[in-house]
Amino acid sequence: MLSEDYKHLGAETKATLDWPVEERIRYNWQDWWVPYQAGEEAVRRIVAAMKRPKMTRPRGIVLEAPAGNGKTSVLKKVSQLFPGYSLPEVEIKPTLQVMTPASAGDGRILGAILYALGYVNDWDKGNSDLKLRRVMNALSTCKVEILMFDSDG
Repeated sequence: MLSEDYKHLGAETKATLDWPVEERIRYNWQDWWVPYQAGEEAVRRIVAAMKRPKMTRPRGIVLEAPAGNGKTSVLKKVSQLFPGYSLPEVEIKPTLQVMTPASAGDGRILGAILYALGYVNDWDKGNSDLKLRRVMNALSTCKVEILMFDSDG
């Protein structure tokens, strides 16, 4: 029985109190979405962009802020709102989050997209033209609706 000291905790957190210490630590170290005004607004704008009709040249959104302000968390939150799923022949990915290389040319960005799509063994194979064809085919096959680039540098 929980003491009155824990009445401020939510049901999900209370359920973890009986777990072994290692499991509670691992649970608490996972990524968490902490709502904040700018982040919620960014998520809202991205979701609204996803709901627009398909266009020849869709409009992009740029999230610009100093490091540590939650841009990556915003992209993860959007990905959680539109989870992928598996079909017998293909993995469907409505959103695709791509970590861009520090020095990015066409080939390196295309390679990063291929890597994010799951081409972990041959993401860097071929010239830019071949990579572009592979990317376009994979984006279509996986039904990617929004491509989100993130940089760690």
